[in-house]
Amino acid sequence: MRSLRLRRPDVLRTPGRCVLTACLLSGLLIATSASAQQRRAATPRRGGTVVIAGGSDLALANSLVNTEGWTREFIDAALFLRLVKLNANLAYVPELALSWRLTGDTGAVFRLRRDVRWHDGRRTTAHDVAFTFDRVRNPETASPHSEVFDQWTSAQVIDSFTIRFTWKPHVEPLFAWTLLAVMPKHLLDSIPPARLRQAAFNKNPVGNGPFRFAQYLPNDRWVFEANANFPAALGGRPLLDRVIWRVIPDNTAQIAEIRTGQVDMILGPRAENVQLLDAEPDLRGMMRPTNRYTTVIWNNKREGLNDARVRRAMTLALNRPEMLKVLRRGYGTVVVGPVPPFHWSVDKKQTPLAFDTVAARRLFASAGWVDRNGDGVLENAAGKPLEFELRVAAGNQFNRDIGEMLRAQLERVGVKVNVRPMDFAAVLKDITSPERNFDRAFLTLSTDLVLQFDDLFHSTTMDNPFHATSYSNPEVDRLLNRSKVTHDRAAAAAIWQRFQRIIRDDAPMTFLWWSPDLIVARERLQGVQMDVRGALITLPRWYVTK
Repeated sequence: MRSLRLRRPDVLRTPGRCVLTACLLSGLLIATSASAQQRRAATPRRGGTVVIAGGSDLALANSLVNTEGWTREFIDAALFLRLVKLNANLAYVPELALSWRLTGDTGAVFRLRRDVRWHDGRRTTAHDVAFTFDRVRNPETASPHSEVFDQWTSAQVIDSFTIRFTWKPHVEPLFAWTLLAVMPKHLLDSIPPARLRQAAFNKNPVGNGPFRFAQYLPNDRWVFEANANFPAALGGRPLLDRVIWRVIPDNTAQIAEIRTGQVDMILGPRAENVQLLDAEPDLRGMMRPTNRYTTVIWNNKREGLNDARVRRAMTLALNRPEMLKVLRRGYGTVVVGPVPPFHWSVDKKQTPLAFDTVAARRLFASAGWVDRNGDGVLENAAGKPLEFELRVAAGNQFNRDIGEMLRAQLERVGVKVNVRPMDFAAVLKDITSPERNFDRAFLTLSTDLVLQFDDLFHSTTMDNPFHATSYSNPEVDRLLNRSKVTHDRAAAAAIWQRFQRIIRDDAPMTFLWWSPDLIVARERLQGVQMDVRGALITLPRWYVTK
């Protein structure tokens, strides 16, 4: 991977966890100027507004139903509290919880803080925690976090600030609450679980975190203001007065805005622009390790795509290293499957499917797809061409570029691809609807540090919104079932390595690459620290210089 020289990045290095940072970002070279070091050492000041430019609108500010990555970061870092969270060493620490006591390997009793209030003044209590637990486990909610609570069995409110949970023995049960912020019962319990996704609350949230929601203008901006009453024991009032998320889909427009000082941070700039911007005295580039992978998902119900040989052939036909070099300047790692390369279960000997058009054509032929009329497009015995539509989220040049590279590379082996840019909300609706109204789509997905893949690959979740591929394999089902009851890491590693090998070869989706986030910020913005947990993890401690 080529090296990017970032002059003044505030990238948080996770102590003792080089596998999450340096190994993932091997080749990263950082040279920090003395003036930048002095600025970081300066006393943080209170006040000011920071504007973050994102490529699309935030989604649903409700942890029970949200599936969008940046919205989740605002939910966790700004608006709401979780029972527990992960610290820089990836150890569990209290947040809304004051403490907890494990009751063997089948449950725990949590004592809650008494000084946390919802932004409308109501106190946050154990009844809110129990309500959130009930809703996340209700199938009608269709929560993206339901899988991590599969082994949890009950919640009992002992008093307003004490709650007892029970669960079946499983790996790292506390991890579930690091993913799910507690929601206000008094504002949401009147809404049927099946209607939570449409709740007005999702665009006008009332949280209990360090920032409070102030304004939402669709496809334009979200405004969050400092919560002056946030408990001192949890950090107190944020240093910034206000944080604004501005929707600026076009990358060129984002660059113009940060150069003129209209925004303070842009997320996901094109790789070739980061070095140019980092060279400017008022700007700095940053890279953040992530747990996200870029993928093309196939609708396994479609003729042709319902054959693993065809899906694997299309993966072999994609020159992913070349795509990574052209589109990301080489910053990233070609993917074997959905298990992060830094995870303890990874088999270092497993390699991604290699670029091999000869092997791809052989697989197409074995599945009955050959060019029968000499037009350059593969057909089956009935004369139907191997032709599909590829849906990409519209709004920035990167998505259009990757769509065109996918189209060109697949057409070289006889697969006709029609690239269709669409609004991201429309793409998401089509791939999560019961009808699965799509052929293939380009998406970025994330994998949690505790592996949970039922929603994506287990046949029992076929009708759930997130099982968009409609993939089914009995062996994968057995492996996922065993993973839930296997506590020994060596035994669990063998399960995940077998799972990864099957998913790679069955190719229900084509895994493209793991890549760091590329970010550019103005030098006036300080206190920014990032790691694999997120880009906004220190948002309450961000500040601006005069």
